[in-house]
Amino acid sequence: MKKTKLLLISLLLTDFVMLLQPENAWAGDVQITCDLRVLELTSQQRNQIRLRRQQYKTRQRQMNENLMNQNVTDRQLSLRHFFSKSAFDNQQADEIAKQRYANDVRQTVAELNFYHDIFQLLDNRQREIWLQQCVQPAGRI
Repeated sequence: MKKTKLLLISLLLTDFVMLLQPENAWAGDVQITCDLRVLELTSQQRNQIRLRRQQYKTRQRQMNENLMNQNVTDRQLSLRHFFSKSAFDNQQADEIAKQRYANDVRQTVAELNFYHDIFQLLDNRQREIWLQQCVQPAGRI
């Protein structure tokens, strides 16, 4: 009986950990892996992509700096206040979780924006190649 309980707990924990893995989340499906040479880009397209990539990197650096500048003390006080309550506060827990993952959401949106911009630069033939060869299902890179 003890082994059965341990096995059940182990399976539940494994399932829970698998749910937390990015490749199992919808956002994990956003994995653009492509050697752009297969698209046979024009020099104008390459230049536009270079410019967009630089803009994207600049925005990412700014987002990371903003995250680093957020007040850690405020977050710690929020957690201390949460744990100090005698009853579990679902609403506050929900807010803490949203704050924790808000930056991941912003980064995913920025990434989608970048790839959407790149896709818009392509002609119809290149778009078809991109969709067939460059957008890979999660975990199949």
